[in-house]
Amino acid sequence: MKSQKLQAVVTPNGSLTVFKEDLGTLYHSVHGARQESLFIFIRNGLKKLTHLPLIHILEIGFETGLNAILSFLKKVNDKIIEYILLELYQLSTELIHKIKKQYIHEDLFESLHNSPWDIATKWQPDFKLTNRHIMKAIKPSHAS
Repeated sequence: MKSQKLQAVVTPNGSLTVFKEDLGTLYHSVHGARQESLFIFIRNGLKKLTHLPLIHILEIGFETGLNAILSFLKKVNDKIIEYILLELYQLSTELIHKIKKQYIHEDLFESLHNSPWDIATKWQPDFKLTNRHIMKAIKPSHAS
């Protein structure tokens, strides 16, 4: 498996995202991570589900956790969210520290990244979170 060469980079609107060097890809749009998440994940995703009493979200690619944090901040008060995150590469403590400084709610960012992996937890009121490492979530079958 290739090593995870991840670094924080600043997008044109000043928000930070993560660049994965070995694949040459950014975790979010070059035009801004927060702007992209609000438009795609919240406005055209979460807000379309407000008629449901319980919202289940599966996000493949935890990345910076921005979509999870925005889902919590933008959810309708009486809604319950069960959020499952799948990720292959966890961010390093150093990278988490760099990125969290851009968030208004640094405490939420830090608690999200410090939540336990591979078990369901009540991360926030009305917000159940399960972080899963992809390699542990997908158990390969072995031919006998």
